[in-house]
Amino acid sequence: MNPTGPGSGPDLAPAAARAPAQSPGPAPGAPPAAVPAPGTRATTGTAPDARVPPAPAAPRAATTGVAPVPGAPQAPADVGDRVFAALANVTRREVLRLLREEGPQPVQALADHFAMRRPSLSEHLKVLREAGLVSERRSGRQRIYRLEAAPLAEVQDWLHPYERFWRGRMKDLGALLDRMPDDGPA
Repeated sequence: MNPTGPGSGPDLAPAAARAPAQSPGPAPGAPPAAVPAPGTRATTGTAPDARVPPAPAAPRAATTGVAPVPGAPQAPADVGDRVFAALANVTRREVLRLLREEGPQPVQALADHFAMRRPSLSEHLKVLREAGLVSERRSGRQRIYRLEAAPLAEVQDWLHPYERFWRGRMKDLGALLDRMPDDGPA
């Protein structure tokens, strides 16, 4: 049997024949097409200034390929990913250092240490809060931030085998250097 109808087998037409038709582009001398602003999409059939807000981003899928359920407890690997991502930024590490050395502080006291506007610092604090590295409590109109060091134990657990590895390598290097003859004055 030799099926030849559409959808009955692989498309064997040349690639050029399968490619969708492309418009030839703007006519010579025509004004360039409007480019949508970042974060927006151009629409067809509407006025040139009409913008459609960007589609909401889909939640990041876990390594299993399954999207996380909002409000559900997170898998340990996902929590660890958030902690490592939070620690990857120098500003967030400095916030953690300030909270460790100086104790709980209001946002403004933390902001005074940085050459950035308060909303930018608030974004960093949000990342730290979502990673579980800081907690927030309200005191009147102030938000007081406090270091929560428990998630750092997971980082320490992850780093421990590498620390042992490098200690062993340094010990081996020391033993090798001890076996080498000392060079006398040249």
